[in-house]
Amino acid sequence: MAFFFSPRSHQKKLVALFDVGSASVGGALVGAATGEKPVVFSAVRRDLPFQSSFDIKRFRASLGEALSLVAADLMRQGIPAVPRESGYAFPPRRAFCFLSAPWHAAHLHRITIARDRPFKVTRQLIERALLGESEAADAARTPYGAHSDAEPIERHVVRTLLNKYDVALPVGKEARTVELDVYMSFAPSPFLADMRRRLERTLSLDRVSIHSFLLSFFDVVRSVWHEEEHFVLLDVSGEVTEAALIQSGSIVDTFSFPIGTRTFLRALARAHGVSPAEALSLANVYASGRGARGASGRVAEALEATRREWLAAVHGGLHRATRGILTLQSVFLTADPPFADWLAELLDSEELRRFAPTPATFSVRPLTARTLAPFLEYRGPRTADPFLATEALLVSRVAEEVHGGFGL
Repeated sequence: MAFFFSPRSHQKKLVALFDVGSASVGGALVGAATGEKPVVFSAVRRDLPFQSSFDIKRFRASLGEALSLVAADLMRQGIPAVPRESGYAFPPRRAFCFLSAPWHAAHLHRITIARDRPFKVTRQLIERALLGESEAADAARTPYGAHSDAEPIERHVVRTLLNKYDVALPVGKEARTVELDVYMSFAPSPFLADMRRRLERTLSLDRVSIHSFLLSFFDVVRSVWHEEEHFVLLDVSGEVTEAALIQSGSIVDTFSFPIGTRTFLRALARAHGVSPAEALSLANVYASGRGARGASGRVAEALEATRREWLAAVHGGLHRATRGILTLQSVFLTADPPFADWLAELLDSEELRRFAPTPATFSVRPLTARTLAPFLEYRGPRTADPFLATEALLVSRVAEEVHGGFGL
């Protein structure tokens, strides 16, 4: 995923990160340098308005306002938190924006190159195959529809087969048939233009790069837990759960469904006749185990129907992707507190353990700020944020792969 940087320029850069979910928008100033841990100097987050019933048009309008406020927060609070003697190029001229569902839609497809005689696979051959796909073909594949205003924000080869065999490093090898599994992500053009305009205006940026959180999640898990080959990624945002199935180290399918953490909160609020803020308080107490037995029982009862629906959607998505033929070592999960640990307990079930080589080897790993803490350096208050930490690790890891530093 070395699409972020090119091999030139100063080796220590300050970049702005933005995490756009369906419950909140986060932002951070991150120092990235070759040979060093990423440094999170400042992190801020703004919640999006809670809707009793989800409406995408109203939500999109509130998202733009939240993004502008987060960018302004970084200017006001984040810039002063970066010591001038830190050595990072100042001010930030580049921003990376990561979208969770429903703000983007992911899609996998295969490109096949076949010839009568064996031919050498080169980097140029792969690049030409990717570039050779016309805009019309892109539009035909987009989940938003053939005549929509969506545009691709990412196009990456996640798996390569030579003569039907998986090959991790295909360049330089010969084959008669090359198959490229390509991950693509789309978002509506007006939405992307509005995001870029808001960020460039507030932060005076030279460039705003937009990517999907799901692909970043995959890349970080693969690099940190490199021994894992068969796993599922679950990104549970406020309104949507997005999943990627990985087999033999490659993404083989993605799916999403409209149940998120705010779906659970709506169920609690209805059952108890309370406000969304009070429902969140109940969820916090319940997830921590501090509630009285009777009160916790009533919370569990209110959540039961949504719990069953969420688990059924996870299991159904995996079954459709694999027709029940699945090897599973782990599930990696991201979710807002207090739901991460609670959802991890739900997933640690016999239904998923039966796909493990042995039940004892199966694990569910919520990615929390604590989990990722050994890989980053935090400076300043309120900087521990699992979503921004994942994105900071990606930017830093890509920097390691690009000899000579960043081309910003």
